[in-house]
Formats: sequence, structure tokens, C-alpha cells
Amino acid sequence: MDLMHSLLLKLPPELAHYLSMQAMRSSLVRQQIQSRFANLDIYKREVNIAGLIFANPIGLAAGLDKNAEAIDSLSHMGFSHLELGTVTPRPQLGSAKPRLFRLTERASLLNRMGFNNSGKDIFLQNIRSAKARQDVKIGVNIGKNKDTPNEQAIEDYKELYDFFRHECDYICVNVSSPNTQGLRALQNLDFLQTISDLVGPDSRVFLKLAPDMPTEIFIDLLKACDSWNFKALTLTNTLNVEAQPDIEKKYGSGGLSGSLLRMASREALVRARQYSKLPIISVGGIDSSEEVLWRLEHGASMAQLYTAFVYGGPNLINNILQEL
Repeated sequence: MDLMHSLLLKLPPELAHYLSMQAMRSSLVRQQIQSRFANLDIYKREVNIAGLIFANPIGLAAGLDKNAEAIDSLSHMGFSHLELGTVTPRPQLGSAKPRLFRLTERASLLNRMGFNNSGKDIFLQNIRSAKARQDVKIGVNIGKNKDTPNEQAIEDYKELYDFFRHECDYICVNVSSPNTQGLRALQNLDFLQTISDLVGPDSRVFLKLAPDMPTEIFIDLLKACDSWNFKALTLTNTLNVEAQPDIEKKYGSGGLSGSLLRMASREALVRARQYSKLPIISVGGIDSSEEVLWRLEHGASMAQLYTAFVYGGPNLINNILQEL
């Protein structure tokens, strides 16, 4: 697996991602992963969010397994939960290629994938056929199709919520990707109030927000969240590349993840802890046990990784858990 990971990092990033997902779907790689990590003595600290018991505070962030294809393999790598997607009601191809770039020297990624996925039906088939490790929770990250006008976006979210609410442990509402035109405009009090009313008080629905919205709007949303029906905040989505003009000039539009997101993610966590009592899942630039501890000490209930996992490979999560 280590050699495979090294080879994948030499390939174009989207090709490497495709091949890694295909490999994790194979029975041979799945068995190797299960055998390799079966008996490791790792850090366990249960986290309770909305009655869900997570075995430890580290999960996989949305965006890696967009179609719920690799649940069996990923669930044996030490994660307490896998957030899958983003899934949309109908299949969509996403943005034109190239749309994924490694910024290796800065331990970051730039993506403008655009919610490319196979749609809700295939996604559900994959969840139902998966044989995940029993104690690993499954989250579904949902978003609207790009050709659905914002005025009708609530219908997409309602469709997905009704479709998956009994098929997973929690649902995360994504209104914060920078790669679907107009999506971030849904980060407003009226729309989120409507989604809150839709899901009701007994649901397990989390809300994922952007790191770079105006401070006043962010604070208003945080204050409102405590009276809404969301059970946790996921902070944050990717950072609009406009924050790094040199990178934007070279690669074009998209969202930054990895170390270039770290400070914005930290700032969102600290501000959210000031204005909201909801549990917070911190995402962005988390790549070590020290960074996990920083997030937990500053008010996060859990942390999620994506970019560090891409660079660090399948050993990373267990290494962090053992260091904790």
C-alpha cells in the first residue's frame, strides 16, 4: 500500500484519485487494509453528538468518496466516521477538466470539481451494499444540482433529505462550496431557517459553512443556529482561491484545502465557539495530532481530514490516533 500511495502521488491528481478509489473497491486491497489495521491499539475517546456515539474524534471529510464507493476500505483505517458525497439528486459531470491541482510545497489542494457525482440512486445502492466496520458512522453530505435555480434549491435538499434520512447516521447540508455558481448565496437566514423547519427537531442534520463569508453574516448565522434544528456545525468548507491571488492567477477559480485553509478554519472555530453552543466539527488544515488537539482544546468536538489524508496515505489516521 505504501508503494502504491507513492506511485499515485506521481500521477495527475484526478487520475490518482480515480485509481485509488477503484483500488479500495477491490477485494484484494480491502482485505489488505482490514488485515493491516485490524489489531492496532489506537486512541479511543467517545464523542456524543445528538445521541450518536463516535468512537474517536477523527473523521473523513466530504469530497473524497463522492459516490460512497470505498466505504468498506475507508472504514477500517481508523476513522470514527465517514462523510460521503457531496451527492446531488441527479448525476452531474461537474466542472471541465483539469479541475484538481496539487500544491505540494504548501501541503494543499485546489479543486473546482463542481459536485461531480453519479446521483442519489447509485449513491444509495453503494451505501446499502457496503460492509463498513460496525462502529464507524456514515454521514451523507448533500447539495443541489448546479442547474437547479436557487429559488428551487429547497426542493433538491428536501428530496435528498427524505431519500437518505433513514439510510445513514447523519446528513450534512452543504451550502458552502465555492464551485457551484450561486450556492454560497444560500448561506442566509431565510434559506437556512427553511431547511431547519424542513428537517424538524428530531433529525440528525449538520450544517457546513464557508470560511470566508463576511464576519457580520457569519455571526448572525451562528447566533441563529442555536434556535434551529441543526445538531452540529461543520467548519469549514474550502477557502475561495481569491484569497490567494498568486494561485488564482496560475490555476484559476476553485477552493483551497490543506495548510492554506488552516488559519481561516481555526478562526471560524474560535468565532463559532463564541456565538454558538452547537457541537463543532472542525475541518481544514488538520494534519497532525498536535493540530487535532488544538482544535479540541479550542472548542471542537471532532475533526475531519481530507487533504492531509491524500498526502499522508492510509497510515496517517492510525498514526495520529496513536500519538493522541
